[in-house]
Amino acid sequence: MVLAALPVGLQLWESAGDGGLALAWANRDDDADRGEGAARAALAGEPVDAVEPYRDGFCRVRTQSMGDGRTMRPRICAASASVS
Repeated sequence: MVLAALPVGLQLWESAGDGGLALAWANRDDDADRGEGAARAALAGEPVDAVEPYRDGFCRVRTQSMGDGRTMRPRICAASASVS
C-alpha cells in the first residue's frame, strides 16, 4: 500500500457499531490514544488542527472527517531548527 510509505504518521479511524471507534489502519504504532480523541472530535464536527511537542521538535496534527463514520489523521513531525 502506497500510504504505508508516507514519511508522516497516518491513522484511519472508523465508527464501531457500539458507538466507539476502531483504528482501521495506521502506518505507525505510536500515538493511538491521542488519535482516538482527535477522531472523536472530528466526527463530532469539531476542527482538529494542533501543534504538539515531539522529542526535540514538534508535530502538526490535523484530523478531518471523511464521511460515513470515518476520519483521517495525518501527523507531520519535524525536528527543531536552531536559530543563530
